[in-house]
Amino acid sequence: MMMLFLYACADKNDLSGPTVEEVYAENRELGSCEFYLCDEVPPIKWDTITDTLGIRDCQVYVTYEKRQCDEGFEVRNFDFTPNMSDPDCMDILDSIATFWLAEDFEEARDMYNSWYREITLEVQSLILDGLDPGDFSSGNTKSFQFIEVDCQTLCVDVFLDEFENVSIGFIGHTKCGESCCVRVGTWRFDLNGDAFIVGQGVQPGTGDCSSTYINCSGDYNPEMCSPACDRL
Repeated sequence: MMMLFLYACADKNDLSGPTVEEVYAENRELGSCEFYLCDEVPPIKWDTITDTLGIRDCQVYVTYEKRQCDEGFEVRNFDFTPNMSDPDCMDILDSIATFWLAEDFEEARDMYNSWYREITLEVQSLILDGLDPGDFSSGNTKSFQFIEVDCQTLCVDVFLDEFENVSIGFIGHTKCGESCCVRVGTWRFDLNGDAFIVGQGVQPGTGDCSSTYINCSGDYNPEMCSPACDRL
């Protein structure tokens, strides 16, 4: 029989520090990032987007804030939720859960981060596809920023049934500290008016992932609080 050894959650009645929700509300807006692209001039467009995407044949629901200015665009406050009734989503989560149950926490984390990163890149691509040359001054290379401000740990609620099949209650990122990371790049329009990326990379900012109160509905590894750049 496969044994399950997981780290216990923090005591949810422990009020010795700020809750995740309190810190989250502050830092998702302010964060430890100091270089926002569209803060210097009023954005042309400032929208909160909700959308449904298909990633690895899995249906995911995404939300994010897009700010667009003449210098380019930036994405803040990204989050996603998989469709738990989609078999392809469950296959992905089952794979992650399998490594977690085997106490290979690093591989489980890396698999989830890779999935997260893939979704953010798809969002970035969709934004580029929807840009209108008429909204920008002509002839210049523009910039973009995909901003993350949270350190995160993997929160997992999985269990084995009587037949040793993995059942999943929840698998997802939980905030565990403050950090900053920005995927930065340049892009321009071609002669047909289609935007394309000239170059991109990941730029870490400030923040040392100092621990915050973790409100996890399952179990987590308290030694595995990862900086924001790990999932970009």
